[in-house]
Amino acid sequence: MFWGMDSVFIWPQVIGLFAMTINILAWQIKKTRHIFLCNAPASFLWATQYMLLSAPMGVLTNFTSVFKDILIAFIKDKYLPILIFLFLAILWAIGLQLISNAKDILPLCSLTLYNLALLRRDNRQLISRTVLLNQVGWMIYNSIVGAWMGFACAILISFSALLGMARHEEWEIGKSYKSFTPNLMRALFVMPNFRISP
Repeated sequence: MFWGMDSVFIWPQVIGLFAMTINILAWQIKKTRHIFLCNAPASFLWATQYMLLSAPMGVLTNFTSVFKDILIAFIKDKYLPILIFLFLAILWAIGLQLISNAKDILPLCSLTLYNLALLRRDNRQLISRTVLLNQVGWMIYNSIVGAWMGFACAILISFSALLGMARHEEWEIGKSYKSFTPNLMRALFVMPNFRISP
């Protein structure tokens, strides 16, 4: 009996570990197409993990992301807005039917935010900050549904995004503990050379 209870918890975490490994490897790849192609099997594994954890919104958001990521890897940039808006329309049309409590809105909002930022995927500053916000939503959701590998992955991706921003934007945080937090907030929310229009 003890093993049965453990295995119900362990199998989703094992699958999540494989998904996390693929996600972390994807962040090391240079070509955008290959990143999205890596995201597809990772999303499939995340969807499987959420299915085992009885978290339908996690299943929906990740399962639909498999197809979206494969299409993004191969379509021309001029068709990207159509694909993103079609994906979000389908996601919300189905997702609104599955919402049973407040936690279910987190994956929908996180994925929407991230995919809207993909419309400006050449803007590294915008994408990095969106990834950070996206991961906060997933951290909360994963902690509620018990997806601990997903929670760990969200933390790792958040730290990676922060380090990438600090390195590429040459943040000057300061060495004093009094100036660290204000300088960090300023660096996060004031993006140098940020522009919305192409």
